[in-house]
Amino acid sequence: KDSVPAKFGFTEQYFVSDLKTKNQQTRALAVFYQSTGGKKHVISHELEVVDFYQKEKTEVFITFGNNYGIGIITSYNIEGNFFGSSVGICDSPISSSCRISEDDFLFSNDKIISLVNSDNFIVRNIVSLPDSIIKMTYNEIDNQLFVATPSTIYLFSYPAFEEIYSYKPRETIKGIDLRYGY
Repeated sequence: KDSVPAKFGFTEQYFVSDLKTKNQQTRALAVFYQSTGGKKHVISHELEVVDFYQKEKTEVFITFGNNYGIGIITSYNIEGNFFGSSVGICDSPISSSCRISEDDFLFSNDKIISLVNSDNFIVRNIVSLPDSIIKMTYNEIDNQLFVATPSTIYLFSYPAFEEIYSYKPRETIKGIDLRYGY
């Protein structure tokens, strides 16, 4: 009632939303039926959700977020309405994440891009940049990673992580999104 959606995702049957109260004091994950909009579940949590991704053909979301300044990865089971075990994957807040494959994800914390597998939680630092990372997005068609910092947009190859291009506009960069024309 007094909350606004901060992040959202979809499954075949459900719309999932991370909600925060207008006073920013509490958070909840709400699940709604796509067909009717009716509420299925609500669960309170303390995680500041950065992104979440549906596990293929399941009702489980892999969730990246922050809790008390620590970057966390966890899972949320829609049918059971519960969070799985949370694993701290970095000592500072996560600023962005993107899916590379079903179980492999890139995430950034401050100036570092790391790779994590959601099955075994092994983290490998990949690239360090001179400025804080705002947003990353992966182009799966060309296997390229776009990274936005306040002053530069970088393009990296994947999985080699070689810098292909960088662009420094005159204005401050606020984010980046890929749009495909069909």
